[in-house]
Amino acid sequence: MKKGPLFLTLDIGGTKCVAALVDAEGTVQVQERRPPRLGRGPDEFLAGLCEMVDRVRVADVVALGIAAPGPLDMQSGSMVDVPNMPGVGVAPVRDTLAAHVKLPVFFENDANCGALAEGRFGAGRGLDDFLFLTLSTGLGGGAVCGGQLLRGTSGNGAEVGHVIVDPRGPRCGCGKVGCLEAFCGGLNLARRVANDSEFPKSSLPRIAGDATFEAKHLFMGGRAGDPLARRYLAEWIEMLARGIADLVFAFDPRRVILGTMAVQSGDLFLDELRRRVLESVWPVHRKHLEIVPAECGERIAVLAPLALAIESRERDGK
Repeated sequence: MKKGPLFLTLDIGGTKCVAALVDAEGTVQVQERRPPRLGRGPDEFLAGLCEMVDRVRVADVVALGIAAPGPLDMQSGSMVDVPNMPGVGVAPVRDTLAAHVKLPVFFENDANCGALAEGRFGAGRGLDDFLFLTLSTGLGGGAVCGGQLLRGTSGNGAEVGHVIVDPRGPRCGCGKVGCLEAFCGGLNLARRVANDSEFPKSSLPRIAGDATFEAKHLFMGGRAGDPLARRYLAEWIEMLARGIADLVFAFDPRRVILGTMAVQSGDLFLDELRRRVLESVWPVHRKHLEIVPAECGERIAVLAPLALAIESRERDGK
């Protein structure tokens, strides 16, 4: 049974998009999950999103919340050459969907939406200062400071995946060299492992089977003791710890909340990650800093755009 008004939600990702009909407490009524239409230009991409929303919609919906990967042009409501989504280009997501559904549409960076969701439904409840890192296909970030989401001048604040952790490192999809996302984003991590000369001799191709090798297969290999997987995971932990420590100095959060990879495989790395981060920050930070897995889990794809829609309506007095 639904509780309160119904919302449409749309989470746009590089490997999957999720549309849902959901009530204000996050109970899903209907859900649709598909890969995005990539490589065929913005019109085809947007048509696919409209079709997904149509499949979950009912008549009595109050708003649509959209969580999209950056960079975003918030003035026009567009995705702009998103690194992990080739062929999409400049896609006017907000206005296209608004014209299609004829509802209030709220559009925001997906990591910012994730921070709102963790603050409302998950590990950020009751906290005024915390960071949320997506740790998924890419590495996005959302920062809540003094109880307010940090959006920045252009709406692209807290793009923490693109801080430089090693200027001699690999090139990121954004064009820069040595970004945190280049080391720790799932897509870049999997590509680097699959291109390693030791990859064919490792157990990782067998673990992936007929599927395209992904970061989740690397964690499975690490769990099984594969040497190549262990080597890359050690580097991944080192770079992630380096990045988080820098963010602690910048934001002084009470809690750092880690998404997908920490939810799925945190037992493999969280203890070591915490140790490295705490060694790198000041004693005044260590007194209060916590590094924890996100609580929204797989539901983040629905709860993130829902939290945006609810927060936006509350801000507008509705």
